[in-house]
Amino acid sequence: MSSTGKQYIATRPGYKVLRLPYARGRGDHRAFSMYIYLPDAHDGLPSLLQKLGSDPAALLESSGTVRAKVPVREFMVPRFTMSCKTEATATLRDLGLTLPFDPVRADFGGMLEAAPEPLLVSDECFIEVNEEGTEAGAPPSPEDFVADHPFVFLIQEEFSGVVVFAGQVTNPSV
Repeated sequence: MSSTGKQYIATRPGYKVLRLPYARGRGDHRAFSMYIYLPDAHDGLPSLLQKLGSDPAALLESSGTVRAKVPVREFMVPRFTMSCKTEATATLRDLGLTLPFDPVRADFGGMLEAAPEPLLVSDECFIEVNEEGTEAGAPPSPEDFVADHPFVFLIQEEFSGVVVFAGQVTNPSV
């Protein structure tokens, strides 16, 4: 993904944060965004993970500051697809949560305007980033955001701050 327009970017000491908001359905009361945390140093991912993992306030502050679009000079985020399969369904069922896994009784229709099939919780998830995106004061200075070295990303629900997915890209070669 590349762009010559404006992007949601914040610069923090030692790293930059890019926010890619997902489109919202009409009447959707939730908003999700992908945040990409890019260390300044090409080998800075371990120290960035340590910083964000040991200081939750830094994570909240970082994502909270990415609210205004800034002009970009050079912008590149590599295409990537990531998937995982967990045993979360069995664990949640053991805890007594069964309704979200029942294809007949689960009702998440309000989350999407027109879902092609019934929505329910499953043990598989995936993230795909491609060329189309991932669904006051002085004018800001132009920024560069070139993710050509390892970075971490997360998907966060904007109103609650809950992180619903997190991962890292260690080989972003295009």
